[in-house]
Amino acid sequence: MFETNLIPAAAPSYDIEEGIITGDETLVEDALHGFEPLWEKEYIAQCYSEFANPEKRKPFADRRHKTDAAAEELFILNRGALRQNGIKLPLFINFSLTEETTGAKRNLEKALAAAGFKKAAAGTGARFILSIKINGTQHENYSVSCELADTEAETEILRHTIPLRDLTRGAYYNFARTLGNLIFTVE
Repeated sequence: MFETNLIPAAAPSYDIEEGIITGDETLVEDALHGFEPLWEKEYIAQCYSEFANPEKRKPFADRRHKTDAAAEELFILNRGALRQNGIKLPLFINFSLTEETTGAKRNLEKALAAAGFKKAAAGTGARFILSIKINGTQHENYSVSCELADTEAETEILRHTIPLRDLTRGAYYNFARTLGNLIFTVE
């Protein structure tokens, strides 16, 4: 209290600490709005991490819709922070599969979930859309064309083609891990 009387700008850092310790969502939210966006991005990211982290969701369980929004904001601030905090990126996944690859959808969804992606249901207004298209045939080399787009900013975040050795479960998990490494870069 003494320091915040002398330096009022220090109040948000005390609020976030107390909010985390006590599980008081209001203090964490007050801290979030009190931080200077240009200079205190790390603190802002910590606030979003508190709201989005599944391990810490218990005190904030009644705000599930807020956890996805917080994960999206955290991703915008620092793409690597999601993996560092065990948070999955909610997104709508758009598959473009051929007859030969239609069985891949379920395995790809599981592999993507293991790599840090959380499938949002259609119509939920997910901010990010991941488009996946498997190219090639059994006699040619397979590859996966991926595009991650931000619908709110109307920008493309990533466009990449990743080799796929075959249509086995292990190959899908290798693909998802590679995609995760490309998307969740530490900034």
